[in-house]
Amino acid sequence: MGLDFSAGMGEQNVEELGLSVGAIRVPVLHRQGGADRLVPLGRCVWLSEHVAGVESRLDEAEGDLTLVERHVPEVHRRLAERSG
Repeated sequence: MGLDFSAGMGEQNVEELGLSVGAIRVPVLHRQGGADRLVPLGRCVWLSEHVAGVESRLDEAEGDLTLVERHVPEVHRRLAERSG
């Protein structure tokens, strides 16, 4: 289950839904762009500050589509490395 921060869900009601991002204990690579038209960068900063051990890469020049176009190969490589 993913967290949908684009539909009005803010940090204040994540816990109300019974979701504890602080309980995540798997490696997380969090990429987000400041030019994303759906999810405000501030919400992503909050998420990156509340997931233990997260590796966040927040880039103000990236958007929702440029992340897919430019960084999917890197994400796939990292997943392959971690899966052995």
